[in-house]
Parts: sequence; C-alpha cells; structure tokens
Amino acid sequence: MPTSLVAPDRLGVLHDVLAATRAAASVGLAFSAVVLVAPEAPDPSTGRNALELLLFIAPMLIYELPRASVTDLTGHSSLVALARAIST
Repeated sequence: MPTSLVAPDRLGVLHDVLAATRAAASVGLAFSAVVLVAPEAPDPSTGRNALELLLFIAPMLIYELPRASVTDLTGHSSLVALARAIST
C-alpha cells in the first residue's frame, strides 16, 4: 500500500522529512510520496523546500499544496496528481 509523508513547507522540514524517511526505512517502510503543505505563516524556505528535497530523496514524488480548506483543495492539480500516483 502506498504511504505518503505529509509535512509543513517551512524551515526545518528538510531535517524532518529526512529523519522520518530514514527512520521508516530502518523498519522496512518506504514512503511513496512527500506532500508539503504551505504553513499558515510562510518563511523564506516556503516554496523552495521541494527542490531541495529532490537532492536527497529523489526519485520520490513530491507534491506541494497551498493552505486551503478541504473543499478548495478537492480539485487542486497537485492533489489530483497525488491521488492518481498512489492509486496505481
């Protein structure tokens, strides 16, 4: 079953995602995707973390989502792409 890691797109997320993926791998779990969600208060790293993560966890799929209500996210292109990727 595909497993996704969801994290806020903020300062410190590189460490958080790398630590989580390494810890998961140590027990035989692999994430199929990382989903970065825009934080309530963006910082200078917001919007740039996905590219940085690709240097460390490629070829894992990375999706970025804005901070929005569930209703507004329903048709968001990144969420639709994620749903397609994990349903195959």
